[in-house]
Amino acid sequence: MIRRKYLYTTNFALSNSDSEAAAYIALTELYDANIKLLDTINKKLSMVVKNSTYGKRLDKYISKIKSEENK
Repeated sequence: MIRRKYLYTTNFALSNSDSEAAAYIALTELYDANIKLLDTINKKLSMVVKNSTYGKRLDKYISKIKSEENK
């Protein structure tokens, strides 16, 4: 069931990349997902969403995870 949740949530976020809901859902529902999955969603977001509150939080969260992996 967890796998289906990730797939449906990822599909929604990628299909609605011009909505702030995509960044919000990625942060709240996919916070423990694979970093590649989160990075893919972040790259697909429109510039308006990337500059929104949740877009910035998602980018910061991904950067934090990447920096912890490199240690």
